Amino acid sequence: MSRKKLYPIIAAVCVVIGVLGILLNIKPIAVTLGLMNGMADEWQIWAAAILCAFVFSRVKHYWITMVGCALIASLLYQAYLFNPLISVDFYTVCVRALLFIAIVFGIDYLRLIFNR
Repeated sequence: MSRKKLYPIIAAVCVVIGVLGILLNIKPIAVTLGLMNGMADEWQIWAAAILCAFVFSRVKHYWITMVGCALIASLLYQAYLFNPLISVDFYTVCVRALLFIAIVFGIDYLRLIFNR
């Protein structure tokens, strides 16, 4: 399946899962979306996601590279931009990495739309 057909399906499934999670009050989904909403105004994550999306755009295994960049950026953000005495929470790191992947997906989807 081509990216032009696959990306809208992935985006629609993510939106449906998010809306159902909020409407049906599924706590893990609602809490995760709330945390992602709170983290969405952190410019450092946006800068890292945009930089990685464009620097590694020609890599053969693009999404594996992006997952690695997301985890590394999330760990570095947690370790250096917050107080180092605060313990690194695995859930927070994973939610920030998920936000990173969502930003990269959005950038890649926009790039796919405007390259038509």
